[in-house]
Amino acid sequence: MTSSATIIFLFLLFCLPAGPDKNNTQSNKAVGITYTGNMGVLISNEKTAVWIDGLHEYYRPEYLNPPDYLLEKAYTKMAPFNNLQWLLFTHYHRDHFSKKLAKDLIQQTAHYKVIGAPQIVDSFSVSDVVNAWNKNAEVLYDDASSLRIKAFNIPHIWPQRHAKVQNIAYLVELNGVRILHAGDADTDIDAFNRAGIGSIDAAIVPEWFINDEKGKQIIEKLGAKSVIVTHISPGEKHDNNSAIKNAGIVFFETIGQFTSL
Repeated sequence: MTSSATIIFLFLLFCLPAGPDKNNTQSNKAVGITYTGNMGVLISNEKTAVWIDGLHEYYRPEYLNPPDYLLEKAYTKMAPFNNLQWLLFTHYHRDHFSKKLAKDLIQQTAHYKVIGAPQIVDSFSVSDVVNAWNKNAEVLYDDASSLRIKAFNIPHIWPQRHAKVQNIAYLVELNGVRILHAGDADTDIDAFNRAGIGSIDAAIVPEWFINDEKGKQIIEKLGAKSVIVTHISPGEKHDNNSAIKNAGIVFFETIGQFTSL
């Protein structure tokens, strides 16, 4: 090979871009979590999205509610709501659920479905809902979008006062990533043990879980590698030094805040 030919060969070998890496599928498999207020989160991949506790109106100043511009994005199916299909509610308290907002959204986009306990779903047409109470098992499987949802009865915090509240913890599995949303769960170790949730990749929990040793034990036993802390009042100071074994902690405080798994 001549010297000029050798130079051309080396240029082609080292300087031109390589073909696509078939083993690099992270961009197609990423799961995004977007904060929408209080405990509201949108969990999404490239094909579908579920919105948990996302539709609630102003209740008290300590509970951050979704602003009008965010609701408008949901109503018009703008990003990040363009693939939204499922509305999940952990319980009926006003800082987690608004019947009016949910009905408005369903009326504008008929294919949205609501998943929740009877205290939620009894407000809607039977064709629009999935009753997830007393299931403690899978309530939805969609192979096309790699989505599984399991529902578990977990007592609401302060059970002496809230014994009648039907609080559901949801295990959302998307692209094989297992994300637990605990709702307003009590830090009841026995209740989580009975539920048999199994191992998880991420836990979305109210702030009291990381301020309570029993809450930390629950998260650590579930094996979460990521902990997303919610239910933080606007302006509230929290302990940035909180530590959970083998897990990174993210505090969701700002509307639109985003993390990916």
